Amino acid sequence: MTESEGRIQIFEDARNAVYEDSWMWISVWGPPRSSKTTIAGWILYSLYED
Repeated sequence: MTESEGRIQIFEDARNAVYEDSWMWISVWGPPRSSKTTIAGWILYSLYED
């Protein structure tokens, strides 16, 4: 089993951006006005909490 097996890619990318200072290229798809930016922000906040 690899370290990233079973993890959702957006969380892997966000974790690498926060802890490894890497680039973050994510897409959050959905209809207009459906909290896409809020979801991405909460994912990052849940990792960094600052």
